[in-house]
Amino acid sequence: MTNNDDLALKTRKDFEAYYNETHALKATSQFKRFGYYVSPTMQKAWELWQAAQSSLLAERDADKKQIAELVSAIGSINHAKHHEMMIPGNDEPVYWQRKEWVEWILELSAGIKLEVGE
Repeated sequence: MTNNDDLALKTRKDFEAYYNETHALKATSQFKRFGYYVSPTMQKAWELWQAAQSSLLAERDADKKQIAELVSAIGSINHAKHHEMMIPGNDEPVYWQRKEWVEWILELSAGIKLEVGE
């Protein structure tokens, strides 16, 4: 099985576990017998569950793309020896960056939503 197949199976199991906890009619036996849910309510609940899952995955993928772009941009910092500058009173070298580059990095980082789970 591919990762997507594993995810789809896990998603269906999660849905059925949730549905079975909240409804008298059990979801699992219906799908195994027919390949779809006989109850229109159950089928609609499954479709909504899938839509929510797809939305979350799309949002996650967009966030991953933005983070990858930010990491790539940060990797372009002028940090070679010939970019070093010494400032009086500071014992460490500093590196110059163009204002446009700094604004670009700040713009990229502002678009990333980081939510730390508990």
